[in-house]
Amino acid sequence: MVTFCGVSKTYQTDAGPVPALRPTDLEIQRGEFVAVMGASGSGKSTLLQLMGCLDQPSGGVYRLNGQPVHALSPNQMAAVRSENIGFVFQNYNLLPRTTALENIERALWCDKRTRKNARSVAERARQCLEWVNLPGHGHHFPSQLSGGQQQRVAIARALANAPSLILADEPTGNLDSASARGILALLQSVHAGGTTVVVVTHDPEVAAHAGRILTLRDGVVVADEVTPRRAAPQGREDRLG
Repeated sequence: MVTFCGVSKTYQTDAGPVPALRPTDLEIQRGEFVAVMGASGSGKSTLLQLMGCLDQPSGGVYRLNGQPVHALSPNQMAAVRSENIGFVFQNYNLLPRTTALENIERALWCDKRTRKNARSVAERARQCLEWVNLPGHGHHFPSQLSGGQQQRVAIARALANAPSLILADEPTGNLDSASARGILALLQSVHAGGTTVVVVTHDPEVAAHAGRILTLRDGVVVADEVTPRRAAPQGREDRLG
């Protein structure tokens, strides 16, 4: 599903070129749950940005679902993102003056496959909130939700267009332990439904729930380990539909 062939990223600064990701060969198969670990500055966020078509590599070839995407125009990359990739961020990135339902609807209107009419978009958004166990919170603004609830809305928004790949950047970083367990259980439910999940984390407890762990250091993948899957976190019984 994700194939890097010699993919690299170098940023140009006043002090000179800074290699953030050195030439990398990497494959992630459809249906995997992968954790990406490493110290600050190791290149893990750069890897995620390239994987999510948020940035173009400085070199190499990137194929997503078999399609070369490394040299697409910004508009073409935006179309690939909207149709294939869902993002979950540490700080939720919800629009503050927009309700939970409206945040999800915005994602649906951005995808030409789903922007059929207002009724179908609203119904899909309501379904997404039900999937993340927030059926009664559609008209709440982000400021009226807890951190865990905001992250659930963010996951519902990421799932709205039925992406084949979910990319999560420190999704539990701002949450208490109970909320973090709920988010991990939710991500595992997403994965159980067949979606490929890649999570960037500094927390070994989070990484332990993945089936594979990539470790980066100084822009290089220094370890690629298949791990025994841990059981889903307790405290959540509902599953995604």
